[in-house]
Amino acid sequence: MWVGEFRKMTGLIYKEFNRDIHMVDVPIHKFNKDVQDLMRRINEKVMTLNVDDLGRDFHSCEALARKHETYIEELTALKAQLQELNKQSDILRQMHPGDTAESVAAEMDELIERFRDLWLLAENRSRDLKQLK
Repeated sequence: MWVGEFRKMTGLIYKEFNRDIHMVDVPIHKFNKDVQDLMRRINEKVMTLNVDDLGRDFHSCEALARKHETYIEELTALKAQLQELNKQSDILRQMHPGDTAESVAAEMDELIERFRDLWLLAENRSRDLKQLK
């Protein structure tokens, strides 16, 4: 009888331990997934900006300028997502000091740097399109 109770108790402890581990991993896993998703979207945006076409005539230049304005609006939405992820990273770094905090900080630094590069490309494209008007 004692062995059965012991097994039941260790089973409960094991389940509780796994639940606690899972509760810790879920926010970090979600954060990592969100960072990867945003990085993918930023990289896609960079690829669309690496085009030298500024239009052949006034009308095509105007069309590209309108398209670029929409693009800037999309970047503003990405910036809001980046800011939200940065808030989440602050919380995760406080909850998980040490190696996990350093890893989260490194991921955020890389993401922010990549977004800054994208923003600069977009500003340069805006400038080039305005000069042609």
